[in-house]
Amino acid sequence: MPTLQEAFALKGVFYLLKAKTENNNARRHKSLLEAKKLLENALSKNRNIRAKYQPSLDETNHLLK
Repeated sequence: MPTLQEAFALKGVFYLLKAKTENNNARRHKSLLEAKKLLENALSKNRNIRAKYQPSLDETNHLLK
């Protein structure tokens, strides 16, 4: 059964996907920041989901550069 933190991580993944399809740079950046916040928070509170969601956080950080 998914945990609350996994639900937040999934929400972060959805924001990442939204950012990747966004044409407006300001909205893209905002979505990436939201994804980063959600993923970092979820992974810090539940290390058991790290293997599954760390790649999404890594991609988010890469796109923010």
